Amino acid sequence: MNQKLDNLFGYLTVFFMRLVSRFPFWLLYRISDLIFFFVYYGIGYRKKVVFENLRRSFPGKTEEEIHQIAVKYYHHLADLMMESIKIHGMNAKSLQKRVEYLNPELLVKLYKQGKKVTTLLVHYGNWEWLTGMTSLSDHSYTVIYKTIHNKVIDRFMKKTRTKFGMAGIPMEKSYRMILDQQGNNNLPINGFIADQSPLKSKYWTIFLNQESAFFLGAEKVARKQNSTVLFADMRKTGRGHYSVKFVKICDDASLTDEYEITRAYVRMLEKIIVEKPEYWLWSHQRWKRKRPSNIPLN
Repeated sequence: MNQKLDNLFGYLTVFFMRLVSRFPFWLLYRISDLIFFFVYYGIGYRKKVVFENLRRSFPGKTEEEIHQIAVKYYHHLADLMMESIKIHGMNAKSLQKRVEYLNPELLVKLYKQGKKVTTLLVHYGNWEWLTGMTSLSDHSYTVIYKTIHNKVIDRFMKKTRTKFGMAGIPMEKSYRMILDQQGNNNLPINGFIADQSPLKSKYWTIFLNQESAFFLGAEKVARKQNSTVLFADMRKTGRGHYSVKFVKICDDASLTDEYEITRAYVRMLEKIIVEKPEYWLWSHQRWKRKRPSNIPLN
């Protein structure tokens, strides 16, 4: 019975998302404004988590400044929810008008050089719209994603994320499946959203004034594949508009020291968050785990 209810919920949700994905942007953002008021002033979705994260990350800011960032964040979160649904009804041309890639020639150059690429992504701006990257070069594109519990919704989201030619790999299978690409003639670009809080990690550092753990999977895969590592620096330039610049971390990951790639990623991530904090995903419980005493800070 529970499975039937779960499936029913999934089908109803997917029906709603398909419907909303056909709405014009002006209507989408009017709905987003209503969602903001409901989420922030009505149910107060994770407000305790958001405000605690902001206070700990920016101890030098006043309560008024923290409140201003939080309000802007919830506005952006509502937009992000609508935009993540909208992409299902968008074509490649529509997406290209809204996400500007500032240096796509870098990917073309790397492909001509026969380079595999690891791209480090962030829960910043609208990472869902990065699926349009597939038009930039002749690489084969893959992105690591976290499986959604509801199978109906998971299938819908996977279809949405792969509609422009990007292959999706479940997080629990990512390491093995990516390494299977070793003999792949279509040079891969593997995308990792690497700013989640891992259950276990040997890498802890001070990030936003707090002890923080980071995934090492992307670095391990990059070093195994001798790939070039890029950071996708995504910025929000207006409502429903973004720019992306690829910043090279290293030419050949196999030649880097341990943690060198992760350390560079953390510092780049921290820089863009400090500049415009409202566009990062503050409602996640990023700091719910404590560093084990036997693991040093890096």
